[in-house]
Order: sequence, then structure tokens, then C-alpha cells
Amino acid sequence: MALFPNKLNNEYRGSKIAIYGLYPIFALYIFRSLVHFLSENAGLVGIATIKELPIIDAIDPNNLVYLFASLWGSDTSIINFNFNNFIY
Repeated sequence: MALFPNKLNNEYRGSKIAIYGLYPIFALYIFRSLVHFLSENAGLVGIATIKELPIIDAIDPNNLVYLFASLWGSDTSIINFNFNNFIY
């Protein structure tokens, strides 16, 4: 039995239990990425437990932090959906 197949294709010859075991993990990752992408504070306060930065002289640094976290959520959701399609 080789570690890598000789010919690459989308044929999965492993156990069905492994595929069904990945579904809850995919669901958790997709939920987490959607919260990061769609939440008002990008899920940083609720999920990542990052404290909000103080507003100094009417400049809110949190918007920039939330923007990058929202981009992180979109990137991880794209990766999750592509990986899920890669298996089949």
C-alpha cells in the first residue's frame, strides 16, 4: 500500500466512516467562517475572544481589524467549500 496513489483522480477508496467523520468538522469550519464573514464584529469578540481596541480621537481602529477578520472568514469559507468539492 503506497502513501500516495500512482494516478491522481477524484476516486476515494477509503472507509465511509472517514467521510462521515469529516462532515461535522466541515460543518463546524463552515459555521465558524460564516460567523467571521457575516458578523458585525467579525466574530473576533465572540469566537476569538479578542478585546476591542479603544477609540482614540474619534478614530476607530476596530473597523480595520474587523475588515481583515471578515476577509479571513471569506477565505476560509472558500477553502472549505473547495475542499469539500475536492473529495467527490
